[in-house]
Amino acid sequence: MSDKHDRLIHKTYQALFVIYAPIALISILVKFLSDTYISYIFITALLVGGISILLGVVMCVQFWQHHKVISRDKEANIPIMIRHRFMIIYMPITIISLLVSSYYIFDKYIKAVEFYGQGQRTEISILFPLRNGLGARLEDAEQARTGIGAFIVNFPEYTNNYHLTVFDHKNKYSSALENEVISKIDNGTKYFICAYSEVCSALAENFDSLLEKSDYGIRPVLITTLSSAMNLPLEKGKFYRFFVRNREDARVLAKAAYEKGIRKASFIVTSDTYGLDASQAFSEAWKDFGGDLIEGIYVDPNLTADVVASKVEQSSLMSMQDGAVYIAHYQNINKSLRLLNDSTMYLSSANYQQNVITELSKHIPNEQLIFALPSYKVAHSKLKNTAASFVYMTLMKLVHVDQQINGDISQFHTTWQQDDFPNFLEFRTDGVADFRIEMQAYTFGSDIHTRKLLPTSK
Repeated sequence: MSDKHDRLIHKTYQALFVIYAPIALISILVKFLSDTYISYIFITALLVGGISILLGVVMCVQFWQHHKVISRDKEANIPIMIRHRFMIIYMPITIISLLVSSYYIFDKYIKAVEFYGQGQRTEISILFPLRNGLGARLEDAEQARTGIGAFIVNFPEYTNNYHLTVFDHKNKYSSALENEVISKIDNGTKYFICAYSEVCSALAENFDSLLEKSDYGIRPVLITTLSSAMNLPLEKGKFYRFFVRNREDARVLAKAAYEKGIRKASFIVTSDTYGLDASQAFSEAWKDFGGDLIEGIYVDPNLTADVVASKVEQSSLMSMQDGAVYIAHYQNINKSLRLLNDSTMYLSSANYQQNVITELSKHIPNEQLIFALPSYKVAHSKLKNTAASFVYMTLMKLVHVDQQINGDISQFHTTWQQDDFPNFLEFRTDGVADFRIEMQAYTFGSDIHTRKLLPTSK
């Protein structure tokens, strides 16, 4: 190469080195800088990195041309670009700058393209317990899958506009749940659907503090389903419920038992927010009808069937005759129920799974099994399971309302509370962010599809 050419390459190298040094150092500290200037720094690093690729090709050629001289004498008259002391400095800086530039391309452009694909769809995050804290599968898990699956199958066109994600909160409020919610808020989630009273109540109470830790433009709306407790902190514009409530559920069962001549009753309920509230609702309703109440049993929903059975065996329920037992549970405790007196009437809340009641009917006469269901204007066999039905209907109602408001979240409250949808369910507004679902009590084996559905909880 000519001396003139060498001087050109030499000057180019020096200019690049002067640029590389500050860029490499600053790029390490970019997370401490304002977002206003970070893009310019990364773009500069990207451009310099691109030029360095061309320069690297020239360097490789010169290495090959002078490899004999380099092996003989590192101080020989060779271009400064390929001297060892410069290469040791130059190559690490080049590599670092290219890595930083690559990260910039991925973070600012590739991820942006991926988000664009999802960003056009409204994000709905479903917070649901699939397993409990001990790893045991919850009975509602399969029904949740059924409800979500039915929604997707029946409304495939919605998949172009809505993106659903499911998080297993294991029926426990935890830091993992908080981190999931914050992450979803940061990613633009517009709606959260939460299941189970205790977890959803805690989430609603802590939602404002989670918002403070996240980046959001419009406040997300929290909706709870499969949550029956009356004392949820529901609030306009923040937290809504769409599910049957303990008040109507317990009262319709108490009335059905009393009308059959039962005068003594007790209960087996979960020792959580749902169960405690359910026992209170049933106790008040039963006393209003004039019946005698025997102290019931509170059981940890995480206990195994054998442990629950042992607790029932040691209770006063074993000696109760010609009485009724109200069951407010969402796990299979049939083993415990079969221990009770043969004359016992079983009052199953809407949360006790229909498949579990069917299993119980193999050992208990049908006339002694009474279960509660919401009142549907159009009876359908697929609506017999309350959990599956309300996961399905909550998604239906939410999507319907979201399309009605057309992006104007300020209209959500009015539309959600006043809109009579789905129109095959009997419900009415009750409270600032709540609904009263009309309930019916049925004797197991009765034909719910031909029987006239009259709201008895009014």
